[in-house]
Amino acid sequence: MRRGNRLGIDRPPACKIEESDIFIRGDIVSLDLTNGVNVAFPEDWGLVHDSTGRCVDRCEVFITPYVEGRRLSNSEARGVGQDAKSYYGSDTVLHDAIVEIPKGPWDRVGDIACIYYDRYGELEAPYYHKTDVPRKRSERAILFKQRTPKLLLGKRVRAFRLSLPDGCKITAHGFVWP
Repeated sequence: MRRGNRLGIDRPPACKIEESDIFIRGDIVSLDLTNGVNVAFPEDWGLVHDSTGRCVDRCEVFITPYVEGRRLSNSEARGVGQDAKSYYGSDTVLHDAIVEIPKGPWDRVGDIACIYYDRYGELEAPYYHKTDVPRKRSERAILFKQRTPKLLLGKRVRAFRLSLPDGCKITAHGFVWP
């Protein structure tokens, strides 16, 4: 499937948000592009990911503002998806968050060489993931930005999107491939 036709990009969600496992994989995000440019994002922006692929294709990760909410009660935490629980760890106190899935149109910024982010939970630490830059464009990790600023969480900003190749692998341990 062509990346532009993936689920959740520039069309209404195909599911109820309660059925998805959208969560923040980390914040303090920056990226190295293959052209040598480093792109750093504000501290209140995070890596937003739908690990199940029910609302947004699982190989699309958004970098966008979010607001951390209240601590979840034990009964509410039981309703959190298994992927998020596995990612943060069973002993981590979970919070809800407010985030909006951004829409395009999107402009290509460049190929991604390395992803840096801070992760929370049992495996809390700064992380980085170097991506291979294959010859085939279809197998590259690509950064896109919104063409025009949009209103997200009350701020006029341009959100970004990491578009990973088909077959990408993102697990509880982070970005595995590409």
